Amino acid sequence: MAKTGAVGIERAGGGGPPPPGAYRYRRRLPTVLSREEVSCLINAAGTLFRRTLLMTLYGTGMRRSELARLKVSDIDS
Repeated sequence: MAKTGAVGIERAGGGGPPPPGAYRYRRRLPTVLSREEVSCLINAAGTLFRRTLLMTLYGTGMRRSELARLKVSDIDS
């Protein structure tokens, strides 16, 4: 029976477990928009509904999927 590494993967060469971090990828930092870019984006929305969606996303910092599941009863105003 072949020996497996710490993560349960055997390298093709049979040289033991892979080195730490061998299968990790670098995460990129998100691009941050300036106030002017955000303003242009919101103003470019075609309808009042889309503008409201963009303003809610920007104002709350929630994800798009969270906004899609938002209910009126979730709002405390």
